[in-house]
Amino acid sequence: MSLSPGTEHSAPDHGGSLARAGDLFQLLRDGKARTRAELALTTGLARSTVAARIDALIASGLVGAAGEANSSGGRPPSRFAFNPAARAVLAVDVGATHVIVAVTDLSGRVLAERRLAQDVAAGPRRCSAG
Repeated sequence: MSLSPGTEHSAPDHGGSLARAGDLFQLLRDGKARTRAELALTTGLARSTVAARIDALIASGLVGAAGEANSSGGRPPSRFAFNPAARAVLAVDVGATHVIVAVTDLSGRVLAERRLAQDVAAGPRRCSAG
């Protein structure tokens, strides 16, 4: 991802504000809360574009409110941050002697894990449903 100030992406906007919301999402994945103005400055996108894309990310649950920044006069700006609990990821590791199944949040934190000894070289076995 290369975002340089003043560079607006010209990719087709197939999903409304979500088409390039991924760029903002990638910035927020580090867990650092940022304001719309900070995101606009970092990406070079117009503040209205950033606002629309942040709104789309909030609606998806991938980003959430993270308090307020210090005000330089007027209403304090809202900060936004990555919400790793928005979704879960199922991961499976099949090795020669084991199978590991894990569920993680979007930051990779393991929520549940099951390890099974399994000799993969022995081949498949018939399973009965029920």
